[in-house]
Amino acid sequence: MWSCGVTMTQNAAPHETESPDMIRRDPRQEPSVWVDTEEELGLEPFSEPPVQKPADPYRKRILLFVAVLALTLPAIVVAMVLVTEPRQPNELQLKAEEIGVTPAVLAAGRHVYRTNCAMCHAQDGGGVAGLGKGLRNSEFVGSSEDEDLFKLIVAGRPADHAENTTGVAMPARGLGRLPDEQIWNVVAYLRSLQGEDEPTPGPDERLASEEDAPAVDAEAMLRAATAGIGRDQYRASCSACHGQRGEGVQGVGLPLVGTDFVNNSTDQVLASLIKSGRPIWHADNQTGMDMPPKGGNPSLTDAQIDDIVKYIRELNASNGSR
Repeated sequence: MWSCGVTMTQNAAPHETESPDMIRRDPRQEPSVWVDTEEELGLEPFSEPPVQKPADPYRKRILLFVAVLALTLPAIVVAMVLVTEPRQPNELQLKAEEIGVTPAVLAAGRHVYRTNCAMCHAQDGGGVAGLGKGLRNSEFVGSSEDEDLFKLIVAGRPADHAENTTGVAMPARGLGRLPDEQIWNVVAYLRSLQGEDEPTPGPDERLASEEDAPAVDAEAMLRAATAGIGRDQYRASCSACHGQRGEGVQGVGLPLVGTDFVNNSTDQVLASLIKSGRPIWHADNQTGMDMPPKGGNPSLTDAQIDDIVKYIRELNASNGSR
């Protein structure tokens, strides 16, 4: 045991005689004086690189908008001034205010008059010699109540009527079988034709120019005008199968001009046929094609069907057929 202790003593002795420089030191217990700066090392000072901001994706759009606005702003201002500037009422508005109706009513009445009444009474209401009296500044119109004018247009006036001074029948509800609303609009338009100018001849006077006017086949003109209403309905509902002039379309629709069937049928029979149609399986169907009721136009009224029959009769008359 003793020898072991000696050995340990001998091993420990050299440690006590070690040089201080040879002793290992814990760097954590020493100050960091050994760290040099960039200047001491001869290096450039370190600096953070500049941060670049991302480009604004809307910048170009904003600049473009500003440029467009700068160019168009004057035009916008001028347009706003023009729109807000009060406009002078036109003649139609003044007339409508004068007689107590809206401009829309007056405009509608003018349109109906020009398409249904002007043939006999002229576009300006001055009348047509041998057909219809003047209605502009008319003594008759001026002295009649609105209800009386309405009833006259609804009932018409036959050629032998005591107050008919032209000898030409005035068809009931005009040439277009006008509904009540349109007739009231026409009455309003007739009121607008009355003014302070020299009145046209009264109800018991002939048109001043009638004696000098050339001879007019009034009945023929009236028939042509009446047929014109049926013509429009015929072309819209029947011509695709029977042709524009009733000549027929091969394999689709039979002719309606110069045929025994049309000539030997009454108006009631023709109207009933148009109304009910003729299916493909019908014994008298010679084309193998369905004839749809009302020509495929369910909105056709009985009056319009009657107009179509009249037009078919006119086509046959103009073709020399019975």
